[in-house]
Amino acid sequence: YDGTYAGEVSLREVISRSRNIPAVLLAEQVGLSNLGSWLRDLGLTQATALPSVSLGAFDSTPVALARAYSIFPTSGEIPSVQLLTEVRNPAGDVLEHTTEETDRLVSPRSAALATSVLETVMKTGTGAKAASYGLDHAVAGKSGTTDDGRDAWFVGFTPNLVVAVWVGRDGGEPLGLTGSSAALPVWSHFIASSGRATGTFPLPESVVEAETCAGTFLQGECTDCVVEVFTAGTEPVDGCEPPGVLSSIWDMLGDVSPFSRTLEAEPESDTSPPPRKKRKRRWRR
Repeated sequence: YDGTYAGEVSLREVISRSRNIPAVLLAEQVGLSNLGSWLRDLGLTQATALPSVSLGAFDSTPVALARAYSIFPTSGEIPSVQLLTEVRNPAGDVLEHTTEETDRLVSPRSAALATSVLETVMKTGTGAKAASYGLDHAVAGKSGTTDDGRDAWFVGFTPNLVVAVWVGRDGGEPLGLTGSSAALPVWSHFIASSGRATGTFPLPESVVEAETCAGTFLQGECTDCVVEVFTAGTEPVDGCEPPGVLSSIWDMLGDVSPFSRTLEAEPESDTSPPPRKKRKRRWRR
């Protein structure tokens, strides 16, 4: 996107910084036909099976994109599109009422993992400017920009509201603006004024947070210890310790649980692992 090569990057950085090449490579691993079919199930009917589909290179509408993004705050369910929910007469009698119908398209686990990544967009990525509007928590989203800045997009959500913003010209003439410079300010102002940026994005039991080393190990110390989200059961055992250190300690201690870290009483014996050095940690979510 910016014409630079960043080397090896995490999926979190790929999304938050709009790194296009890794996104295309991931889509090819998933299967372009599978991805295109799933996007069409979301209501994005113009999605293709071409590599460019991973970058959103197909026509859509704000309503369709807002509906598609609703799978994140709803833990994987997509609602039907409704213009009216209820009609009442002057006396308050209900004349017409519609019931919202939803379909589950992804698991709560997948929705939570993706939401965590989209939160990073708002913290350190292309949506970080939203913080100047007071939106420093309970928001997630993604910017989008077409060639020559013809279309500027930002689609984001809170735990109970999804909003899509498109900025462009009716005739399709280039704007020369990005989604973060043209659409994000509109989105941020609306969300901040709505009073709906409250609450949190809960994690289901199938997702856990755990420490992991996002940097390298120098003299046995992690250079960048972070808290990341994982599918339960796949989180790293060693955390921010050098690989194998904690596992080896637990093996030496026999029946010590790596989760409770409690020891059976032994007379005149201290087999507790040495205290860990304090280090700064930062949260990815």
